[in-house]
Amino acid sequence: MHVPSFVVGSAATGVGFLLIHRELSHRQRLSSRWILAEEAEKELTKLWGSARASLLSNKSMPQTPQQLDVSKYVADYKNKWNDGVSQIRNFAAKK
Repeated sequence: MHVPSFVVGSAATGVGFLLIHRELSHRQRLSSRWILAEEAEKELTKLWGSARASLLSNKSMPQTPQQLDVSKYVADYKNKWNDGVSQIRNFAAKK
């Protein structure tokens, strides 16, 4: 078997199948968008709208430095990350 010919033939066959499938599904649904992508876009639009509304409602409230301090979360996650990396290193060293 000639491997380059097999690869080129497989690629051409796959592209042809996908193009035919796209045209047939386009005729059936009148859209080239997938149903899951449409649902995900609707969900993202809802999330974006609720986030925007909460940001607009929170802008009227003054934020204190305690609310803006995220260093306690960063330090906690940094320690968890470093612990995980050291566990992986110890596990790999045992093998």
